Amino acid sequence: VDFNFLFILPIISAIFLTIRDIATKSLATKTNNVEITFITALLITIFAGIGSLFFGYHVTINQIPHLCISSIFVLFGYLFSVMTVFYAPLSLTASARYSVIIFGIILGYFILGEIPTSNMIIGALIITLSGLFVIKRQKDIGKIV
Repeated sequence: VDFNFLFILPIISAIFLTIRDIATKSLATKTNNVEITFITALLITIFAGIGSLFFGYHVTINQIPHLCISSIFVLFGYLFSVMTVFYAPLSLTASARYSVIIFGIILGYFILGEIPTSNMIIGALIITLSGLFVIKRQKDIGKIV
């Protein structure tokens, strides 16, 4: 496969996700979790709307139920993410977040029929095991219980 500039987008996404988590950690309290979730969803909607002007996509009537269901899952994902950042140390949550790669491979196989390559599996294992190593190290030095 030839290199494509789109391969860099997941790295950029991870950088922005980390910045968002750090900003959320400084803002989150027990009383404003839903507010932070709403503002995040609103800003993503606005910027995605602006982006769609340049990278337009035509939505058919059959896709609207899928978009609504996806929106509900994203909403709860944001809410749980904000709550996790508030209640747990960032070093723990960032490391555990990499397990999403494993779920992505499994769901991609069962739902989308994508067959994982050996490079995907090896990379996912390396990243997930490194996350588990960080969690173990944090426990060993007493930063988490």
